[in-house]
Amino acid sequence: MADATTMTTTTTAAADAAEPTGAGPESRVAHLESELDRARTELAAARAEAARAERARRLTLLLAQARAVDLDTALLLAERMLGDRPDADPAQAVRDLRRQKPHLFRIGASATVPPHSSDAADDPAVAAARAARAGDRRALLDYLRARRA
Repeated sequence: MADATTMTTTTTAAADAAEPTGAGPESRVAHLESELDRARTELAAARAEAARAERARRLTLLLAQARAVDLDTALLLAERMLGDRPDADPAQAVRDLRRQKPHLFRIGASATVPPHSSDAADDPAVAAARAARAGDRRALLDYLRARRA
């Protein structure tokens, strides 16, 4: 409670220090109106920043769901597509971006890790024979997985 009283007193003292002294009620009203205008301007700026942050959050979520490879680049491009229009649809921007720049999104399974073969996972003997023939790490890992299962 003492902190809130101290803060109010400090705020009031700062406001009193900024007010013109020795002037009549008209100057006090003018000063308060200017303070009100400043507060309204700050509120509008804060609301705009909150709306921008919410739109960026929504776009990031949609881009992640669309399996964007590079979220930062895709986010910048999607925001550029939306522009300053508050009525623009973020989902439509992601669809357009995916159509125009498909290289920014993953398609199906990962290109670096092919799916495992099902027959090796079912039969350890088949996997062992394949590992012996092929001599590569993937075949050896398939054999070890089949043996463990």
